[in-house]
Amino acid sequence: MSALIQAQYQQWPYPSVPLWGRVSGLEVFQLHLQHLRARVGLPAAAEARIWIAGCGTMQPYLLGKANPKAEILATDISTSSLDRARWRCRLNGVARVDFQQVDLEEEELPTGPFEWIECYGVLMNLRDPALALRRLADRLAPDGILRLMVYPWFSRRRVFQLQRVARLLGLIPPRAEDPKKLRAIVRALPKDHPLRYAFDSYFDAQNDAGIVDAFLHAGDRGFTALHLAELAEQAGLEVGYWFHRPWARPEVIGRVLRLSDWSAPQLLHYADLWQELRGNLVPILVKKGAGRTATEEMIHPALRRSSSLQVALGRLFGLELGNRLGEGRLFLSGAELRALDRGEYFNHTTTRVNRMREAGVLLGGSEDVWSLPPPPPLSPADREPTEDLELGEQAANPFYSHLLAPLRYGQRHPELGTLTMEVAAWEPLAEPLEEEGAWGLTPIGTGRVHGAAMDRWREAENPKVTRLDQLRYVEEDLPALRRFLSPFDIPKKLSLLEERELWLLIGSWKSLFLTASSA
Repeated sequence: MSALIQAQYQQWPYPSVPLWGRVSGLEVFQLHLQHLRARVGLPAAAEARIWIAGCGTMQPYLLGKANPKAEILATDISTSSLDRARWRCRLNGVARVDFQQVDLEEEELPTGPFEWIECYGVLMNLRDPALALRRLADRLAPDGILRLMVYPWFSRRRVFQLQRVARLLGLIPPRAEDPKKLRAIVRALPKDHPLRYAFDSYFDAQNDAGIVDAFLHAGDRGFTALHLAELAEQAGLEVGYWFHRPWARPEVIGRVLRLSDWSAPQLLHYADLWQELRGNLVPILVKKGAGRTATEEMIHPALRRSSSLQVALGRLFGLELGNRLGEGRLFLSGAELRALDRGEYFNHTTTRVNRMREAGVLLGGSEDVWSLPPPPPLSPADREPTEDLELGEQAANPFYSHLLAPLRYGQRHPELGTLTMEVAAWEPLAEPLEEEGAWGLTPIGTGRVHGAAMDRWREAENPKVTRLDQLRYVEEDLPALRRFLSPFDIPKKLSLLEERELWLLIGSWKSLFLTASSA
């Protein structure tokens, strides 16, 4: 797998961002090491060695701008990505970054310890994520932080389904013409087809490198929050903070849904089931026994009076900050900045102070250290959910398995009530994306249209079948699929079983339920 992924990123370095695109330190102030350490209840580090494990073309520049005094090692499997990252740093005046080609699946890794290891969007591409996480933990300083990003299992189902379509058509691993070929195939689908919506609304679908990284990836997978927490535990780590927007942080979910006795991974797993993470899983991990505690409340280092000319001018005219942890950008007036310098922020309204804390303008204090019960033992379904077919006249369409998964979860957790009750509980947090037509992209949207039928399906005891040839097909289904594909130069001959699976992904989208047979 390493060779395929290396070849992929050699040809399509990611992300594809112009080298002259610039950010200020205040655009990325939430990537300051002290900000992240305060979030998990750790004091400032005397030294700052940062390792970006799988840096791509952009992370060295962003972390270098946020941490100009840190010593940064940026590694990647792709020399093309490293070259582009190196040039970006040079052109934009970011120093103190060393670059090195490293395969995280090989024995030789950089020598620690590091106060911060950044492994963003990498773990899901490795053959053995558990081993990789243990090896990263070995190189972490005793009081260091490890920030991960991995894809969630349910919220990314449409992307994974498009990957499956591409794999069935022989577009993975990709060739030079394949990104454009996939774009043409998807654009030939009806405008309200769920897969077309997922493709068109995906930001990176605007360029070939983004299409390859999302839809033609040689080795990609999703994680449940429960599985990710288990991997951290096995590596001697624990989650100190979930780097999510406020509405997707577990303590908020638990409070709003009145599930405060649930663990953080359970709550995030539940949010993922309902498509309400609205982002990826981004935990900040620390070693067990790292001595976390509430730290003294302070203004963010990048906003102190002497930090930069930009901040000095902001004390007169105000500052606009980038915001990765909330909705919209954050503007601080000159009066607010001067008051922050004097430690008079409590003169502001409670709502305003809370927003400053959420964004990281104010660091430390009890707000940044919280705990929930430990997660329960994992069932196999929690670790890697299955997408089995269901037998019966009201059999669940596997194409919509991620929309129906909350119903099965509700069977195991009767305290959640009926589907109607769950939808009502989620409404205060939910901003579901809706497709044009009868289907919601989230279980909430689908439940509004088909709630009664979904409740009946949840209560039924249908035996499971797992073979695609048990689905009953209309006589015209497969000929219609062949006609749809005929204008495109498909690089492989499809078997009958592959055609059936493709029809399921491309042609079954109008039916929430299908009919299956045990014959």
